[in-house]
Amino acid sequence: MTNLRADAGPLMKLLFFVLRPTLLTPEQSAEAVSRLATDPALQTVTGKYFSKGEQAAPSEQAQDLAAAKRLWAVTEELVASLSN
Repeated sequence: MTNLRADAGPLMKLLFFVLRPTLLTPEQSAEAVSRLATDPALQTVTGKYFSKGEQAAPSEQAQDLAAAKRLWAVTEELVASLSN
């Protein structure tokens, strides 16, 4: 819920309007990130997915190891092409 949508087209503005009830304010987002970075109870938690400051299950796409390997390979190719 930032001013990011100011330059959005009509379709994106409609999408923001529809999704608005599920979006966090900038303050809520900052609070969630700050908590994840500073909460002593989370000091040893690594490799987990969080949504709105709470641990959550990642999507099926995020758990697709074949897609992750493809993404890594493409990223390596792109980075290598930048140094040539």
